[in-house]
Amino acid sequence: MSRTYKATGINLKTQALGESDKIVTILTPEFGLIRAVAPGARKHNSSLGGRSGMFVVNELLIAKGRSLDKITQAQTLKTYPGLAKNLGKLAAGQYLAEIVLCQALSEQPQEELYELFNEHLHRLEVL
Repeated sequence: MSRTYKATGINLKTQALGESDKIVTILTPEFGLIRAVAPGARKHNSSLGGRSGMFVVNELLIAKGRSLDKITQAQTLKTYPGLAKNLGKLAAGQYLAEIVLCQALSEQPQEELYELFNEHLHRLEVL
């Protein structure tokens, strides 16, 4: 069994881990919810810094870990900058993310939920 896997996902939540890392909760259509460490993401010159922000859609290469997986590579596919510029849109997006966190399952495909959430983020941004 391979120790790395690829996934496309939307970042739903981040939290600090140690001095320079982040734990990112990601919704993927293939694997459902994933919690993974983004090493060095809190450093100013980190390549994972911007890619680990809220509502960023990334193509990820993730290494399996004992307790938490680790993001080894990330390529941004889409961002929603309009959400960050408007407090109302940001609050609505975060509310949707909390609903998704309550509904999504780990280690099970969540294609419909992923597409629905992505579509609603797009609709919020163009409002």
